[in-house]
Amino acid sequence: MTQLAAQLAGRYEIVGIFTHEDFVAEKLKSYRHHFVKRPRISDEGYAWYFLKTLLCFLQSLRVVVREWPAAVVSCGPSTAVPVMYAGKLLGRKIIFIESWSKISTKSITGKLVYPIADLFFVQWEEQLKLYPKATFRGRLSA
Repeated sequence: MTQLAAQLAGRYEIVGIFTHEDFVAEKLKSYRHHFVKRPRISDEGYAWYFLKTLLCFLQSLRVVVREWPAAVVSCGPSTAVPVMYAGKLLGRKIIFIESWSKISTKSITGKLVYPIADLFFVQWEEQLKLYPKATFRGRLSA
């Protein structure tokens, strides 16, 4: 995401949405950003997971309304699903980049975002079998 943001920064305004628990590269922190509640911690029960995901979604909705982006772009888990659904609800374009570490199986985030994505990129040709409407662009690397 750091590389993609650097390539787009000259043409678009970049705004990040993170959780306080996320590792965020210093370059991404240099863009305007917002923090939302982390929706999932693996050892918590389903009730907490549901409530925290709902809170993350509502916080994301507020950020999307405030920032009004042309598109919501993500390549990661955690906040991606609530943020992207908030963006979709508000009519924003949804762009997702499936993890390069997933070659023969779908990520949970990929499964949840694929149905609503306007653009869904995969970094391995093998992933096109999993996501037939995806676009293959190769691995995003330096």
